[in-house]
Amino acid sequence: MITHVAIIHHGKTYSLPSPKRHSDVIFAIATETGVASVDGEQGFLDDRGTFLNRKEALAHALRCGQVKDPAAIRAGILFSEDVW
Repeated sequence: MITHVAIIHHGKTYSLPSPKRHSDVIFAIATETGVASVDGEQGFLDDRGTFLNRKEALAHALRCGQVKDPAAIRAGILFSEDVW
């Protein structure tokens, strides 16, 4: 089950639980580190704390029946709006 939005920024994984969005994680990273822009890989954490990129997270969320509307999936990747 997908439980958190997450971003790996400079080797560290930052995450926030649902129903937060990636923009909330970006704000938290910027606040904590003082950087003007946040780069890194966006994805999600599952219920075991494993980081999944957006494509992996989509496959996982579909297997778990977590995607609200599978027909609305964009670009073959998961967005937080797809699950919460």
